[in-house]
Amino acid sequence: MSETVIEKEKVIEFIPDEFKKWSKLVTSKALSSKWGEALFKPTYKDLEITIEEYFRGYKGSDTTATLSKEEIHMFELNSKAWCYIESAVKNDPGAYGIVNAIDNRNAFKAWSLLKKKYDKTGDAVDMTQLETDWNNCKMESDLSLSLIHI
Repeated sequence: MSETVIEKEKVIEFIPDEFKKWSKLVTSKALSSKWGEALFKPTYKDLEITIEEYFRGYKGSDTTATLSKEEIHMFELNSKAWCYIESAVKNDPGAYGIVNAIDNRNAFKAWSLLKKKYDKTGDAVDMTQLETDWNNCKMESDLSLSLIHI
């Protein structure tokens, strides 16, 4: 895995076949960098603040609907997480396409979609269950086959 630097922070390049290793490294980096909250907390899945609203300080066209400190904090963490994820996947067309299809630049959604697409750890459990079910199958005789009328 190669690294690039974004704002004095090394970015670990995304490699689809090494998703498990990559996600562990990114998780460690995210938690130590404080922006991990934006990747892992479900409260971020509905974060809908635009860049314009952030810079204006209020939502939509209502200038009285000012952003709370918590919304500003969430937006800033989300922005850092988004930049990291986008930089990490920039050389993989599939992952880059997934991430950039998210219209509101939501890091939580990007992380969730990458995990859904590339995390294969759940497949082993499913295959084990499938094999168990297959081994427990018993054929039932179909008596109607022996009663064929000529």
